[in-house]
Amino acid sequence: MSIQSFHTAPNQFVQLIQEISSVYHFELENELAYLRLEKKCYNLTIEKLEKNIVRISQTRQLNRETICDPEIEFLRQLRPIEDDKNKEFWTPLRISQAFEHRQVAWIDRDGEIINVDADGTEKIADFCKEWTEQILSHQWLNNKKPSRGVIATFRYSL
Repeated sequence: MSIQSFHTAPNQFVQLIQEISSVYHFELENELAYLRLEKKCYNLTIEKLEKNIVRISQTRQLNRETICDPEIEFLRQLRPIEDDKNKEFWTPLRISQAFEHRQVAWIDRDGEIINVDADGTEKIADFCKEWTEQILSHQWLNNKKPSRGVIATFRYSL
């Protein structure tokens, strides 16, 4: 079965999340791991859900209720590029914003993509460009080090 073309998260977004993870000593290679950063009224959560699935989210308060705005799950895959090198790509699987949810890619038990909503992956990729700027504006990093005033919470499954 042939899968139609689809969009992945922008390189800047992936690199920013990887850099934040690295600076706070959070290993994206661990399974079932959780990092939550909090600073003033901002937060950022990076979760490793399964072998190749990561969820990135922010929460906010709405009518005394904490909601994810946004929360995006990605499938992390290494794919060959030129000169026999591999590059990591993050394919959006689903997004939640406020009380709306949208599935845009489906995977099988082996973690292979079996169906995609190409328009949905494009919209999420475009959104991630904006989100990158917002995450940068929250200043989680200061010269490639953790910023002052950030509370980092880690959880790992044994």
